[in-house]
Amino acid sequence: MAEKLDEINFESQDKRRIIDHIEDFSNDCLNAWKQTTEIALPLDYQSLKKVVLLGMGGSGIAGETIKELLYDSPLAIEVIHDYDIPGYVDANTLVVANSYSGNTEETIIGLENAIEKGAKIIALTTGGKLADLAHRHSFPLVHFGYDSPPRMAFAYSFTLLLAIFVRLGQYHLPRHYEDICHQVRGLTESFRYEAPLENNPAKKLAGALFNKMPIICATPLLRSIGLRFKCQLNESAKALALVEFLPEMHHNGIEGFLTPKIPRHYIILRSKYDRDRNKLRADITAEIIKKSGFDYSEHTLSEAADPLAEHLALVVFCDYVSYYLAILNGVDPDVIDNIKYLKSKLQH
Repeated sequence: MAEKLDEINFESQDKRRIIDHIEDFSNDCLNAWKQTTEIALPLDYQSLKKVVLLGMGGSGIAGETIKELLYDSPLAIEVIHDYDIPGYVDANTLVVANSYSGNTEETIIGLENAIEKGAKIIALTTGGKLADLAHRHSFPLVHFGYDSPPRMAFAYSFTLLLAIFVRLGQYHLPRHYEDICHQVRGLTESFRYEAPLENNPAKKLAGALFNKMPIICATPLLRSIGLRFKCQLNESAKALALVEFLPEMHHNGIEGFLTPKIPRHYIILRSKYDRDRNKLRADITAEIIKKSGFDYSEHTLSEAADPLAEHLALVVFCDYVSYYLAILNGVDPDVIDNIKYLKSKLQH
């Protein structure tokens, strides 16, 4: 069945060419970075120590990835995937509202509450109500244009958000972003559509996931990647997928292997930079899964020169796998009928 992935009929199954957004990811990151010279932030934003990131879907995951990369920072960072914002938000809190469309209901309502509390605010969007609020209340607007389904705009949502924290002096790039993007391109060459199944880890994993439930087990440094993978499998492949996080999984999840006995495939996402105890935990997790009789695979990028390159390259890997599984499932990776139906019902 997986052999089908070497001869994809794009016109019948991927009419909007979602594959192009995945294959252009590193270039899109570069293009987004070129726009960061236009970002202007007030000086008093640099002294803030509390940060709340508002975002849903891919925009929210961009926030989770930033939080992960800033784990050693003195900033207190929280990512909100909801309408309500924390009670501690005040004039000494930076609130970044990230929405591709600019009309995400939860993000807009959260932002309006932040405005009422007098928070310092930055908006990141292509337009919509979010841009209107930025103009009306005169807070910084990071505007970009990129025509894609919202989840495929991660290169922009993440890169521009990253640039904000670089500009605020809260994140220091391990090297030039251009060099990082070039390495990401090299790390992901073997995942591309042109790479045949026999040499393509992403196609092989998609084949292993066909007709099975994917269960992602992410180590602590890759929680955001595990969440991204789960969401992409849901939206692109129309597959029910679960995500577990180590070490929390070891206090509950590993006892859920016995029932029900549905076909499943565990995917262990490991970071090259995991602490030794978590590396050991991942080893034991694999041992328990194998002993329980389930299929599993482990994925890491040992060639990644830094955590930022590792995160970006794994985003691409997960997007490719989700795309290839959509092809095997016989679905259009662009179509999200249930999400559109839900949004239409919420408008009544």
